[in-house]
Amino acid sequence: FTDTSGNRNNGSCSVPSCQIATIDTPQAVLGQGAAKYALSFDGNDYVTANSPISNNITVEGWVKVNAPVAGTVIFANFGGIFVYYSGTGMVVSAYSANFIGREDFANSQVIQPGIWYHVVGYYQTIGTTYTLGIAVNGKLETQTTSIVKKSDSGYVSIGNFQGYTSYFNGLIDEVRIYSQALTLGEIQKHYA
Repeated sequence: FTDTSGNRNNGSCSVPSCQIATIDTPQAVLGQGAAKYALSFDGNDYVTANSPISNNITVEGWVKVNAPVAGTVIFANFGGIFVYYSGTGMVVSAYSANFIGREDFANSQVIQPGIWYHVVGYYQTIGTTYTLGIAVNGKLETQTTSIVKKSDSGYVSIGNFQGYTSYFNGLIDEVRIYSQALTLGEIQKHYA
């Protein structure tokens, strides 16, 4: 899977071949032109990629849950931020440097299986203030946290996280990773 940013953080699948969906994409559903491709996860695969991001981070993508399984990881940065499906909604988590401290922050929107959602999770450091943010379909909710995020190990995972047993079942498209927390305006522009 090719990184279109030019940074060569290409992804690889955990199994010999990840499935590609060509009809059911956010662009097709939203009437934004010809269908592109989306990754189809069937509950036993995931994608990993390099990601040299150390402090502030945003992970973004379009997500369609087929089989709702609580605790399913959507995006994970081994630097200590996870976005996962809770069974009813999306949650962003931050882990401390030794993985002993953890804080979860859930959005208030219920996620229904079979519907595309634009999901954004971020962790931001400003001085000694640390903030977790989660946005679903352009609605951003934030929470201040005491967790100082673990330093990045250099990779991200999409659809699961190595060592976890709850694999994502559904479609994920247009994943983007930033070394900053996106503003509400930027999030809403990407959602539109």
